Amino acid sequence: MKIFLWKWLPVFDMVDDDTVGESGDEQGKSFVEVTMQCNVPQQSEENADGGQKGKAYKNIVSRGRTVMEAIRKMSLEESRPPFGQHTKIVLIGEKMARLMNLQGVLSLYLHTYEIRPSANILISKGIGRHLLEVTRNTDIPGIRLQRIYQNHYKTNGILPLFTIGQTASKMASDASFLLQAVKLEKGKVLFDGGAVIKGSSKRLIGFLTHEEVEGLNWLTGQAKGIVQVFDKEKRQNFAVEIKSIERTVTPYINGNKISFDVNIEGKVSLFETWHIPTDLLNEDHVKSLEKLVENEVNRLVHLTLHKMQKKYKVDVADFRDQFRISYPIQWLELKNKWDDHFRKAQINTKVNIRILDHGERGRTM
Repeated sequence: MKIFLWKWLPVFDMVDDDTVGESGDEQGKSFVEVTMQCNVPQQSEENADGGQKGKAYKNIVSRGRTVMEAIRKMSLEESRPPFGQHTKIVLIGEKMARLMNLQGVLSLYLHTYEIRPSANILISKGIGRHLLEVTRNTDIPGIRLQRIYQNHYKTNGILPLFTIGQTASKMASDASFLLQAVKLEKGKVLFDGGAVIKGSSKRLIGFLTHEEVEGLNWLTGQAKGIVQVFDKEKRQNFAVEIKSIERTVTPYINGNKISFDVNIEGKVSLFETWHIPTDLLNEDHVKSLEKLVENEVNRLVHLTLHKMQKKYKVDVADFRDQFRISYPIQWLELKNKWDDHFRKAQINTKVNIRILDHGERGRTM
């Protein structure tokens, strides 16, 4: 006897595919397209038993002037209406995120008891609906998206899980923030960088690259996974795994000038090196490797800071919270235009990396 936990798996895909945000007539009608994904238990069981192959899921598409109208229309066509408490992922298409205020887009999810605030949010590069279709029949794309997202502890290129509840908190305080971005490339779903949401407009204004997300994770003290380093002098690669990280941010204000000192201390393990042979008990050699890791982390951090301050001019690394805690009175004067003040701030960074161990090998590798 097989038990299926997900008799219905709705994955929300709000996309603007020639409908959302486009003028339908002279009155400027706009429509929301919602794609709900549910699994097909009978088909899933047949696939698991090696029987007749078929899709283990189906996508239901509906349009409306609001998200709620689009979802309610599904009840006219399906015997099983969408059940919001099973929601794991809210997927928002790029065009909708750019044109529509996300607080309005998500207002249904923030005000109904059917949707749990623990559901995660992703932003699709391009049309989100396409990410809900895969070539492998046994895959349920919505579940697969969720499971890949949960791999953030294995790689520094994925942002920590971000929920509807956290998104609501950011938007309520007019804070800029970052959501995980995904895209479809050559038939594969890739987690690719971060979507920058501007606090004042609550709209998507651009993306951080994979490397810039790595830099952001270091800036926020949430770096996980590995650091890949290339030694230009010896023209060799090596990789270290992040074991722990401590990050402190100290804000300063002098008149109208704001600055921050960011101190990042990381402890890593050296598990792979192409320096053959490598004397891992030679203190000078280990220090040289630590310096190379520090340089790489510094490069990633400054890459991210440049994109935040010079291109998008927003704070998505929570510097605002550090300033608010340290200078509560001045914060009241600056909070309404914080992103504008942040882009002018001087940010000094210091990175210190310590290699703790070298795995289970002895003196050399």
